[in-house]
Amino acid sequence: MEIRDAGPADWAAIWPFLRAIVRAGETYMLPQDLDEAAARAFWMRAGTLVAVEGDTVLGTAKIVPNQDGPGAHVANASFMVDPAHAGVPPPDARLRRPARDVALTAGVAAAATTTARPSARRPPPT
Repeated sequence: MEIRDAGPADWAAIWPFLRAIVRAGETYMLPQDLDEAAARAFWMRAGTLVAVEGDTVLGTAKIVPNQDGPGAHVANASFMVDPAHAGVPPPDARLRRPARDVALTAGVAAAATTTARPSARRPPPT
């Protein structure tokens, strides 16, 4: 598995599983009818990574400031994994260190993380 910066061409692979995860309403509290343009603007900002095997996007991460203003020194890393590729270890586990590195390179002091794992495919940890 390779972790790399996401490019415009990766969106076509990200959008189907991002849409399914958002519509499920279990892990990301975004509008469940989020359209593609709004989703792309939300997810594909600076600091977006993908986990790939060959030409297949397994998952993605985005790293942004947690808050504007005084909270900008803390990063928020969010992860989404294509349910078809939620194996052991899941791609989000491999995305964590590169996401942290992107945040630290940007000069943040700490990072918070959120991971979307649809419950139908992977039960929560006990």
